[in-house]
Amino acid sequence: MERNGGADFVAVSIREKLAKLSVLQSECCIYRVRKQLRELNEKAYEPEIVAIGPYHRDKPSLKMMEEHKLRYFQFILQQNNNATVERFIIAVRSLEQEARRCYAEPITLSPDEMIEMMILDGCFIIKLLHKFETPCLRANDPIFDMDWIVNSLQRDLLLFENQLPFLYTLQVI
Repeated sequence: MERNGGADFVAVSIREKLAKLSVLQSECCIYRVRKQLRELNEKAYEPEIVAIGPYHRDKPSLKMMEEHKLRYFQFILQQNNNATVERFIIAVRSLEQEARRCYAEPITLSPDEMIEMMILDGCFIIKLLHKFETPCLRANDPIFDMDWIVNSLQRDLLLFENQLPFLYTLQVI
C-alpha cells in the first residue's frame, strides 16, 4: 500500500463505493408510509380492494380487481377506433424509466411488467372516474352494483402508497 504518491487501500475502497453510489432522485414523489406510523394502524395504509402501482401489486387479497382492470382497458379500446394495445405500449414504454424514478423504493418489476401495470392501472383509474361522473355508463358493471365496493375503491385510490405517477396519464389517452 502506497501512502504518499499512489492510491492506497482506503482510496481504492472509497472510489469503489462512490462508483456504486446511487444517484439522488429528486423526482421521487411516491413513498411508503413510515414504519412507526404504519405500526399504529396497519390497516389504515393497506388497500382493501384494488392495488394501484407496484407497492401492493401482488397481494392475493387484491387480485379480484385485476379482471376489472382488463375489462376497463378493453372498453377504452372499443370506444376509440384508433386505439390499439400497441399504441398504449409505445406511449408508456418511453415513460417507464421516468415513472420508476417517481418511486422512493426500487421497483423489482421487469420493464414489460412495469409497462403493463402502468397501462392497466392508469386506464382503470381513468375509466372508473369517467363512470363516477357518468351514471349511464354504470349499467352492467358489478363494481357499481354494491356500495361497499365503490366506497372501498374511493378509499383505496386515496392511499399514500397506492399510486401511479401522474406524468403519463394524459399522454396515452
